[in-house]
Amino acid sequence: MSAPGFVVVGRVNKGKSSIVATLAEEESIPISDEPGTTRETRAYSVEVEGNVLFTLKDTPGFQDAPAALEEIRKQRRDASVSDAAVKSFVDTYRNSREFQEETRLLAPILDGGRILYVVDGTVPYSGDYEAEMEILRWTGRPRMALINRIGAADHAAEWRRALGQFFGIVRDFDANKAGFADRIRLLESFRELDDGAREALDRAIEVLKTEHRRRRREASRSIAGLLAGALTQRHELKLEKHERAEDRLEEAREKLRKDLAERERKAHAEIFALYRFRRLRPSELPVAGLTEDLFAEKTWKVLGLTHGQLLAGGAAMGAGLGLAIDAATVGHTFGLAALLGGAIGFGSALVRSGRTLGSEWRVVKHLIDGERVVRYGPLGRDNLPWILLDRALIYFRAVSTRAHSAQGELAVTDQDAVVRGLPAGIRTSGSRLFSRIAKQGAELPDDLGSELRAWVEQRLEALDR
Repeated sequence: MSAPGFVVVGRVNKGKSSIVATLAEEESIPISDEPGTTRETRAYSVEVEGNVLFTLKDTPGFQDAPAALEEIRKQRRDASVSDAAVKSFVDTYRNSREFQEETRLLAPILDGGRILYVVDGTVPYSGDYEAEMEILRWTGRPRMALINRIGAADHAAEWRRALGQFFGIVRDFDANKAGFADRIRLLESFRELDDGAREALDRAIEVLKTEHRRRRREASRSIAGLLAGALTQRHELKLEKHERAEDRLEEAREKLRKDLAERERKAHAEIFALYRFRRLRPSELPVAGLTEDLFAEKTWKVLGLTHGQLLAGGAAMGAGLGLAIDAATVGHTFGLAALLGGAIGFGSALVRSGRTLGSEWRVVKHLIDGERVVRYGPLGRDNLPWILLDRALIYFRAVSTRAHSAQGELAVTDQDAVVRGLPAGIRTSGSRLFSRIAKQGAELPDDLGSELRAWVEQRLEALDR
């Protein structure tokens, strides 16, 4: 079963390269407002694990379709030989200085390519487009028209009426905003046009859906690893006889911060790589709480949970413990344990939320000569994991929904923060999970690690809809 090929055609500067970049997830494709950026036919393969699902060919734009149509008409005796007339035209002018763009874009179509014809729905329709549409119809190949959006105006309705006379299917497809679901819908539409490619496209659609789920699963693994690392992070220092643990606190805190910042950078880079963004970097996000240092005051002000949410979560966790006691005593405490547990949880959260980052330590070893080894960390177990999660979720949503044709920085703002908008039950379950992890050593039990990854993946799935 051969992989189907699509030839993306249209007039100059109507978004053909943007369509190819988005469908192929290839950010390296040259895209410019300058006309004539694409001068040669270039092929791009859509692959998963080395298997080519389909190919896309970016082509030069039509330059003089009316004159080309007149030449083709000279070769056409009747409708039954329309494709032969187009082939004769290509053979005649293949090595000529005339009709160079037309022959370059028609040749891969005649070689079996399926047609994706691109127009700009933000400019008015005019009848001079009919010559190129007629040429494409004469090729006899399966063809779909895509109404792209480059400007702000909307002339899509008049385009649909005209395109419907020449193309079996007409679809709106904004290359710079199309997400995964839009790409799948395009393939599903084309399979209805082309019986010969239906089986291959069904396979491509299934493989792409599986790959989409894999990416989300791997992203959850990276984020869960970051959270677990932050909650179990420790640094040991040997104190001299005259030193107190407080004397080395700043040194330990700096080490912990540096290590966590690097761990976070790697997790973000893994997310970018999963979604095939090699040139875009997290540092390009001009957003408070993201461009600032992880431990900057502004970061802690705009991201993570609010002080009230942290306290409410602590109370809910304590109440949960009390309810467990009530159940164990068959309710003989008449709910007092739940009330007491809630009060204790609220108080504990209040105390912890006011701690300075990295202020926890304890002596873990007494050496024979009286020296001590002190273990510092973690940097924080209340809001820190929520801030790390918030930053990771903002990046995930930005890159997983970004079209590869989009130019410039990621369009996110402070309003894209996620965790403060999570339902109270999810925040409580997350706080309980973080608390359990913080009690572990450097190596998490497999079941707890799996539980964390599943919890994170549920958050990603909610953002991915």
